Amino acid sequence: QNGPAGGYKDQQPVSVGKEYIVRVYVHNIANPSTNDNPATPGTNDGVGVAKNARIRFELPDTEGVANGFTAQARITADNSKPKEVYDTVDLLNPNEDFNVSYVPGSAYIFNASHTNGLQLSDEIMSQNGTKLGDKTMDGVYPGCFEFSSFVVIRVKVTAPALEIQKL
Repeated sequence: QNGPAGGYKDQQPVSVGKEYIVRVYVHNIANPSTNDNPATPGTNDGVGVAKNARIRFELPDTEGVANGFTAQARITADNSKPKEVYDTVDLLNPNEDFNVSYVPGSAYIFNASHTNGLQLSDEIMSQNGTKLGDKTMDGVYPGCFEFSSFVVIRVKVTAPALEIQKL
């Protein structure tokens, strides 16, 4: 789960009945010197700190009608430019239609403050997502590589229920 950077794929073959980890790398590229406000040192309220930083994942709403789905992660902050960044992964099975669904309770963040992971709210799948942070998930996300994170969710791949009638 919490591995080194890299190993990312834009397409992932999937099999029915299995669970997969969807992982996104989170990093505020601001210079660490902009994390502090000179008037209030040590408070992480400088211009480089992302405010109300949030992440959400999106999975398609369709059920069992496709042999491929795109999962998407979106990261936002009130003071970021651009306002939102995102990345996607295509989950594919060319031989079988399938459903994909979020596994409740599977969202975790891994970073230097939470090397064993910190569970995130299932709100990660909602329109507003869930807040990010360093030590606490308060939406305050400082700049620099030392504050980078991996956020993971698990998704389950299932086959659609089929009903066959002999006529």
